[in-house]
Amino acid sequence: MAVLTLMVFVAGITLATIWAHSNNLLTVSAQPQKYTELYFTKPASLPSVFVNGRTYTFAFSVANHEAASQKYRYRVVVTQGNGKPTTSTGVLAVGNGKTGTHTASITISSDNQPVLVSVNLVGKAQSIHFKGES
Repeated sequence: MAVLTLMVFVAGITLATIWAHSNNLLTVSAQPQKYTELYFTKPASLPSVFVNGRTYTFAFSVANHEAASQKYRYRVVVTQGNGKPTTSTGVLAVGNGKTGTHTASITISSDNQPVLVSVNLVGKAQSIHFKGES
């Protein structure tokens, strides 16, 4: 009887271990964190003074640490003074462990107004900004 009880106990432990492992509840080592980085590629070259009618370019980068290739949807929003924001959108495909860069262009259409430029990753809580005066 003791042998049968021990066999049932060992079988139960084995099944519980298999179930825990198949549901990623049992790990031997820490799993790497999955995350995304969003940043201006050359922050020192971002404009702080804008001229009406002039087009400016800037680059932002997305580093993928999500353990799989990703298609990041982004939104660039330019707000000039109290005017209606202008928005452009796109998709940046980035392989796992890789960094993708996009160069955006904005045209200023106001004088003597504050300008705010924002880049947002759609569906993620990540955004970056820079501002200046026209």
